[in-house]
Amino acid sequence: MPLAYSILAGQEVDTSSELWRHDCECRAILALPTREARNEHLFGRRELQANGAIKQTVKGIAQHRGEAAAERIKGDCMRIHNIRLAESGKDVGA
Repeated sequence: MPLAYSILAGQEVDTSSELWRHDCECRAILALPTREARNEHLFGRRELQANGAIKQTVKGIAQHRGEAAAERIKGDCMRIHNIRLAESGKDVGA
């Protein structure tokens, strides 16, 4: 069972675990180039049609796994981002 460091857990975890899968998913979302791309991946994209109806043009995690799952992933992405900021701040002061 290979181990890898999970930013969210703060320790090494089994790479076949759900925790590792979730950690990788969050880091992949953070690697997207823009905030708009990250939000689209999480919540999809809707467009207003000429008749005033809203059309879901791109499905995101919220449409596949539910709004709560998308919000949980968003929160964990923010945690990883904040951890990275704190760690980069330590290096600057050293």
